[in-house]
Amino acid sequence: QTFNIPANVIRIGAFAFKDCKSIKTLDLSNIEKIQKGAFFNCSALETITVSDKIEYATKEAFYGCTSLNDLKIGKRIVSIDEYAFYGCSSLENLKIGDGVKSIEKYAFHGCDNLKNIVLGKRVNYIGDYAFATSNKIETIYALSTRAINCENTTTAFHQNAYKYATLYVRESSIDSYETTEPWSKFYIEP
Repeated sequence: QTFNIPANVIRIGAFAFKDCKSIKTLDLSNIEKIQKGAFFNCSALETITVSDKIEYATKEAFYGCTSLNDLKIGKRIVSIDEYAFYGCSSLENLKIGDGVKSIEKYAFHGCDNLKNIVLGKRVNYIGDYAFATSNKIETIYALSTRAINCENTTTAFHQNAYKYATLYVRESSIDSYETTEPWSKFYIEP
């Protein structure tokens, strides 16, 4: 079921749709602010259209949205807060927009089926355990010109990612990634 939020609504309050099991498609194109846990445990949610007006993916905003498969983070979002997409276990494809600077701890923890990640060119920080349970990662595209700082170089990603994933970086950035943990553990391609 598609849920259309009226055009005059620009903010979704904390836990507003918590445990809503009927929403499959959600259009947030008019929304400017999503508060903590707004779509917490909306387990049927498969598709989200995110507005370029939203600046933060707030704490627990989409926690437990277990049917979400593909996600594109808008270009205006600057931070993906703690637990924002925690437990989105069907998520396979993630594209983080160029506006995002930080991915906080546990942001994508429990996204066990994540296969493809694009990290926008302004991402400069990944928090502890952000992708720690994502054991099926195949490709990571890091568009930043400098290696991204990880809070903890051993727990930002699942150990399988270092064995099986390919990290694609800009040719001018190879040296930066090859000499920085945890990136140096990946197979790196320009």
